[in-house]
Amino acid sequence: MLALPTPTLPPATSTNTALVGAARFVVVDPGTPHDEPLSQLYAAIDQRRDDGAEWVGVALTHEHADHWGGLRALAVRYADLGELPLWAHARTHAHVRAEGVVPHDIDDGDDLDLDTIRLEVLHTPGHTRGHLSFLDRRQGVAYGGDVVATEGTIIIDPPDGDMAAYLDTLARLERLGLKTLVPSHGAPVPAPSALLGWYIQHRLGREAQVMGALSDTFEGVETLVSRAYPEVAPMVYPLAARSLLAHLIKLGDEGRAERAGGRWRRVDALGGGPVHNP
Repeated sequence: MLALPTPTLPPATSTNTALVGAARFVVVDPGTPHDEPLSQLYAAIDQRRDDGAEWVGVALTHEHADHWGGLRALAVRYADLGELPLWAHARTHAHVRAEGVVPHDIDDGDDLDLDTIRLEVLHTPGHTRGHLSFLDRRQGVAYGGDVVATEGTIIIDPPDGDMAAYLDTLARLERLGLKTLVPSHGAPVPAPSALLGWYIQHRLGREAQVMGALSDTFEGVETLVSRAYPEVAPMVYPLAARSLLAHLIKLGDEGRAERAGGRWRRVDALGGGPVHNP
């Protein structure tokens, strides 16, 4: 795993690029577009190849640029190998285009055969609708992209971000009983069930704060954000507002909030009308 500098969301400064496999290997999330970090990635790939390993292509967790910024450079650098296979969800391929790259759609239940290692493809939406994770079940290791982070935070930004799907994804990974979870930002997490459980409780706690911020009067997100995120500095409100909207959409789908244009109010759990805050 190489933590390489990328233009990612602060306070994170880098994206983890993983070379997974032995006799056959895949590069997961080559996110850096910068020359010097790319030279480190080239060296790692070349060392594997010099040792007799076969490089079978690139796998992406999702379409955000800090996860594939080095793709074009890899295609040019290794043009002598032919067109570079790119394994990703169809939604990711809709956003990622590069000359010299051949897209291959993968989805939940597929796998990448790396000889001694089999990477199972898990569809793990939430951060994006096409987000994938890659599971080495034998080792108990998952390469989780932006499901969690140990540096920075995970933004759920509608319409591609989906809070209900994100909570389902966290619960699914928690049930796997993983030995290690490799996020895209920050250090790998040993025995990650506790962290995944914390993420779930944190988001549900925030959901409760969002419900507490709503009243029986329709109000805009710009008004609600300071009440739902009282500990957040005003300079962070634009990002907090995106996650707030994701919570509101989930509550609306569940009949606990109602939308009129860009304004929201609270309703009871049965959708029977406005409920006053305690």
